[in-house]
Amino acid sequence: MSSSIPETAVYTTDSPEIATQKIKKATHTPKHPERCPIYQYFFFLFEDSDSRMERRNRECSQGELKCKTCKSELAERLTVFLEKHQNAREQMRDTVNNMLES
Repeated sequence: MSSSIPETAVYTTDSPEIATQKIKKATHTPKHPERCPIYQYFFFLFEDSDSRMERRNRECSQGELKCKTCKSELAERLTVFLEKHQNAREQMRDTVNNMLES
């Protein structure tokens, strides 16, 4: 997943369906969370619990946590985020347009 390649980067303007497809197609590094882009999404954006991250790291490193499971969970969290973000953006767009029309 590269920020410079539109086919693999996840943008806040992507539909949840497109983002999910990108996550499911992403390359991953089984048993090496430190090199896995899916793990990095959790680490930097989608998991605020240190204990859950430690468990995810341990289970991934030991092969107990399957990549498909991580990708599915990330896709669910990303979908929730994108829906909230895109709704907020639309509301703000309406607010700005109303202000400009006044």
